[in-house]
Amino acid sequence: MRRARGLALAVALALAGLAAAGPPARAWVPFRTESGLSLHWLQNPLRYRIAADVPAELAADRVTAIAAAAFAAWADLACHPLPAVSDGYIEGAVFGGGDRKNTIVWVTDVADWNARHSATELARTTLYFRATGEIVDADIEVNVGGFDFSDDAGCTPGLYDLQATLTHEVGHFIGLDHSPVIGACMAERADAGDCGKRELAEDDREGFCAIYEPVVQPVDPGPEPVAEPVADGVLADTGGADGGADAASHVDGADDGGCSAVRPASPALPAALLLALAWLVVSRRGPSATARDRRARRPARAR
Repeated sequence: MRRARGLALAVALALAGLAAAGPPARAWVPFRTESGLSLHWLQNPLRYRIAADVPAELAADRVTAIAAAAFAAWADLACHPLPAVSDGYIEGAVFGGGDRKNTIVWVTDVADWNARHSATELARTTLYFRATGEIVDADIEVNVGGFDFSDDAGCTPGLYDLQATLTHEVGHFIGLDHSPVIGACMAERADAGDCGKRELAEDDREGFCAIYEPVVQPVDPGPEPVAEPVADGVLADTGGADGGADAASHVDGADDGGCSAVRPASPALPAALLLALAWLVVSRRGPSATARDRRARRPARAR
């Protein structure tokens, strides 16, 4: 009996040690269809455009350079070069709809954002894809009404780095979910004033290559997709078995697995923001001051 108890205790301690060890060193996570296929682009090069209503606190020329840098971080991996071409600025850009117009949009209306997403999200990426896993449209929403972003070449204390945020969102754009690896670009947490996510970690590169090394162009890509947004986190094949698009909405930055960001905190209380994820459509979901300062200090999430 004593021997059995000792063995049980040893097993319990071993399991506890494994649990305490945390996530594996490499643990990238792909978005998948309901049948288990990794989401991916066949279009090459990718194309994107930027909504022309850039917030006053951001300079259009800097936004152009930042978006290009965010896509470039993922574009030149030797396993599968996937360059992106900017179609410039577009007036009257509308988010969503699966229109094959990949667009970065700015949401300045806090009430509008909060009605559709979590108030703690920095950004949200929505993907439209076929039952085969082929992504056919991706849009990125940036919550500029709820958070203060920096377009500086360096890192600005107290502000969320736009380039780091977009580099993370482009990871969702090309098919990666959040990674549990601390320090990865696709990790769900980010701090104000932190530019670390401008660069890919080994986990990010391995995830990209695992998805894209097997990708080949199909002889017949099938009919044009038809997609409608559905409830967050729900995959819906709106095209049947004929190659139509699966729709699901993916959001960054919630306790349910969204991207995490960390807001600036008082010296006595460190704070963390939740970077928002994008759901599969993919969409899923992080002291007295002025209204805008208060936004910059409460916990937030990015999709």
